[in-house]
Amino acid sequence: MRTRTACQRICDRLDPARIDRLLRKWLGRLPHPFSAADRRAGYRYDISVLQAEFSLTQMLDRPSSGRAFFETVIAENLDVGRPDTCR
Repeated sequence: MRTRTACQRICDRLDPARIDRLLRKWLGRLPHPFSAADRRAGYRYDISVLQAEFSLTQMLDRPSSGRAFFETVIAENLDVGRPDTCR
């Protein structure tokens, strides 16, 4: 229980500014994919949470369940990103 409380305290201190500072710190130390000209032109990283991943055990229980799941996901998302579906 003590570990969970300590972890929660750390998470509670995270705010957008602190997370951005941490990102900028490491971007300053790691090789940068943007050239100096790109950076002068204003290209930079922005933090974004646009992806969520979930594990569904039914695809592990029976192979046919997994196949049906993926076929449905693919069928429902065939038009994702097409210009006529973007607003």
